[in-house]
Amino acid sequence: KTTRVDENAVAILQARRDQAAAELQKAQAQKQLAVAVIQRNERLIAKDPRFVSDEERTKADSELVISDSQVSARKAELDEAEALLKQTKAAGATPRAGAKPDGPAPGASASTLAELRDAVELLEIQLLGKRTELRGVEAKVGYARTGTGDKGQVERALAKDEVDQKKVEVQEYEIRLKQAKRRVETEEARLKREIERAKARLDWSEKMVEQGHIPQATHAADQKTYDELMFQLDPKYVPPVVPTVLDELKPIEPKPDEAPKPALEVKISAEKARFSGQTVGYKIRVSNSGTTLARNVRVAAILPRQGGKLVALPAGAQFSVESRTLNWKLAEIAPGSSVEQAFSYATSTPGDYRAVAEVSSGTDLKVSDTFVTEVQGIGVIDLKITQQSRIIDAGKVMHYDVHVKNIGTKEVSQIVLKGKTTANLKIQQIFGPANVQL
Repeated sequence: KTTRVDENAVAILQARRDQAAAELQKAQAQKQLAVAVIQRNERLIAKDPRFVSDEERTKADSELVISDSQVSARKAELDEAEALLKQTKAAGATPRAGAKPDGPAPGASASTLAELRDAVELLEIQLLGKRTELRGVEAKVGYARTGTGDKGQVERALAKDEVDQKKVEVQEYEIRLKQAKRRVETEEARLKREIERAKARLDWSEKMVEQGHIPQATHAADQKTYDELMFQLDPKYVPPVVPTVLDELKPIEPKPDEAPKPALEVKISAEKARFSGQTVGYKIRVSNSGTTLARNVRVAAILPRQGGKLVALPAGAQFSVESRTLNWKLAEIAPGSSVEQAFSYATSTPGDYRAVAEVSSGTDLKVSDTFVTEVQGIGVIDLKITQQSRIIDAGKVMHYDVHVKNIGTKEVSQIVLKGKTTANLKIQQIFGPANVQL
């Protein structure tokens, strides 16, 4: 049993390390994008300082500082995960004697699929950055068309060369993204075949348990293998409650003259619906409806598996990173009284956030309750207009940029953007979507 727990701990820590490595890659990609924007601004400023406003330069510098701090934080998290994994392996996580795994180990497959999915997400971010750079240089081509003389001709040639280069980069990243998606599909297909075999084994062991040919523990092990494979394929998968050896014991009917006993009850509650990014406040109420004291009461709160984090460690609680569980220890609960524990959890991505509360006292008193909060995405539109300079000579051309960005977590469609200008401003040319109308 100790060796099995060690194997599970190593698999969890390996997944945590892989996740930290993926987060570091994302942060590095954001930093590269920020550096590319600053380099583009420097090239434009070298040609004409009016091409880039002070506000744009300040924003680009701020984004670089933020992305650099994120890279440092992600590196620290990766170092911590690797150190903890190394320490756990050194403590004696060794394979079980005589074990013959059927196919790849579930932990190894999970890391492979998770890495492939992270690679797709990283390429999507990088492709978005390349497309943003392409739109920027295309806008510069449009501005260069207004130039005259040799200077205008040189600017148009330089801008056209830069557009061609950016188009090649975009095509390369599109090809890489398609290849990465195909690798994910191949790995998912392989994992589904493993799940089919595990499901057949699970159905067989369930029938054998019903007929009394094998113990419940064998079926529980098959269920665990199936759950691990399902969780690799879908991180939102919630395994069913598998009966344990204690569940096979028949309950003993109480005798009229039997001594008084405690009776624990638990109820977990929170908001039924929240938007992504908001905080969910959980309350756990533990009651003793029995006729005597409940001693050495242990309360556990299993946090949701979705992306998010614990806002703060509650007073008197201990947190286990590997099992994502908050634990409290209570000396006793008097008959007819109750105790309440609370904590807050910050959400991130949309989905069903499932939290479980478990209460136990001794070996024969254990109850649990589950609460699911539906977290929905929300679209938030950010609109910003920038210009080259606040002061310009009369009759000169002023270049305006209108930026529309969805800073929320849900797709926004059917956006209508309207605007108007003063009478002394004449629009000469528009660069943007084909459905722009004057």
